[in-house]
Amino acid sequence: QLVKISGEISKNSGTTFWVNDGEKDIKVNIPTSITGIEKSKGDHAVITGIVTRYGDNTDGTANIRLIPRIKSDIQITKPTAQNNVSGSATTRGTKKSQGRLSVISTNTQKTPASKIKLSEPKFTPIDDYYAPQAVKTKNKGKSILFKSISSGGLITSLSSIVLLFMKRG
Repeated sequence: QLVKISGEISKNSGTTFWVNDGEKDIKVNIPTSITGIEKSKGDHAVITGIVTRYGDNTDGTANIRLIPRIKSDIQITKPTAQNNVSGSATTRGTKKSQGRLSVISTNTQKTPASKIKLSEPKFTPIDDYYAPQAVKTKNKGKSILFKSISSGGLITSLSSIVLLFMKRG
């Protein structure tokens, strides 16, 4: 039977690797006639191939493996990465629906979001209304930047003085 699976490579061992489709690891055997496949644990794989049985588990369920027919049956992509961005996703429901959820972590350094350093935005202020203002956070000695827009006059002057005082304090 010809099938297609999609998921993350969970184990890698030469011409044999395992793809987790969200429910279980599926063994993939690359025939010796197919060469030049670059893959690593964590890569995303879409595999089309013939399903075969190779023995039984202790609980009586069959062990299955997927054997691709040609090189184009194997599509491997590296995880995408964007610096200093982190994300997460959650879902509720059955184990099957949770397994089908693809979550891409784009935080390449595995740094918690609270530890990511913020830098000054690169823009040219048109006037004082758009100038960046520093505000101290609850984290000692750290500050963040934001763009302040106000109606001007006394409010702008007072907020600038307060922010300047907070920055020096």
